[in-house]
Amino acid sequence: MFRGCVPSLLFRSVIVNSGISPGSSGAPFSVRAQSLATRGRPFGSCRVLPHIKYPVPYLLQSAVSFAMSLIPSRSLTTAEMHAAEIPHPTSISKDLFTPQYADARLTVDYTYHSVYTRDRQLLQDDIITKTLSSPPMSCSPNRNNEDETVSVAAAQSTEEVPHCVSSPWIIFTAGVMGSGKSHVLRHLSCSKLFPLDSYVLLDPDHIKDKLPEMELFKRTDSMTAGHRTHRESGYIIELLTWEAMKQSRNIIVDGSLKDWEWHADHFQRIRKDFPLYKLGILHVEASEEDVIARVSKRAKCTGRGIPLSILRHSIDQVPQSVMRLRPLVDWYARILNSSAKRIVCLDEIGSYTPCQSSLSQIKDSPS
Repeated sequence: MFRGCVPSLLFRSVIVNSGISPGSSGAPFSVRAQSLATRGRPFGSCRVLPHIKYPVPYLLQSAVSFAMSLIPSRSLTTAEMHAAEIPHPTSISKDLFTPQYADARLTVDYTYHSVYTRDRQLLQDDIITKTLSSPPMSCSPNRNNEDETVSVAAAQSTEEVPHCVSSPWIIFTAGVMGSGKSHVLRHLSCSKLFPLDSYVLLDPDHIKDKLPEMELFKRTDSMTAGHRTHRESGYIIELLTWEAMKQSRNIIVDGSLKDWEWHADHFQRIRKDFPLYKLGILHVEASEEDVIARVSKRAKCTGRGIPLSILRHSIDQVPQSVMRLRPLVDWYARILNSSAKRIVCLDEIGSYTPCQSSLSQIKDSPS
């Protein structure tokens, strides 16, 4: 009976027909919705309509999941909404996963991550495939992007997809939201100091925007939208990293490096499983005043904010984490990105370098 639903009406019809409002208890619907959302049972036909991006069962599942998340104290993350029910969670086998990226999924820690429903895995597979086949990033200046209001992944060139290399690098960016990591990368590329066009960029924010729930999360509570998609986007980034390393691609993983313990273990696993890779950290700093101003501007542009308390905690935590991780990599650079449109290299250390020239040659950022 749902075959004729138009995507724009799916969420509204599920919520209205259930009789739920954000202030109602909705207990009977909550139980049913949780069963449907977590077990991934199919709804109606699997037929894909020409005007709908995802299969009808998946859209309905997302609609029910989102309706359930509106119930007080049930602000679920997408990882919780789309978790499969596993009879024996300690027994993770290949048959739990879709074939395309099953090997990558077997490398993930499922004491932290969820095993997702088949429908959700198919969506994730599509995101992974499209990300790995995307052209390299453009260094062309973008005024809307100078304060990192738009991911550098949005500015793509028309060049070919970067191929595998014999001595690959994986660079982890470090810095809080609003430090200007994307802007610095683009500026280094424009200045012919860093070969950005030879890298595949793995950006969790870009992945979050690919999840179908994100727009609705931003409309209902922009301050929690990032949190509610954080775990799943991190999961997809882990799969992307493994797949890109399997192809010997140069990789940039955009992030804060706030969790130094996880990254220390991650670096060790990369050294063991992919010994040809060199590891680097590009640490971008900015004053607290600049960071807060940029995050505020970004929230207005993207509809996704972050609580000030969490932002300030990151400002304190990231430098401490980076100091612990520095000895574990082959190259480290620390860049100051100030509001005065100046980009200055404060440190560059390493016996190897992924750069075309020393970062001490950085010129002022174009105004």
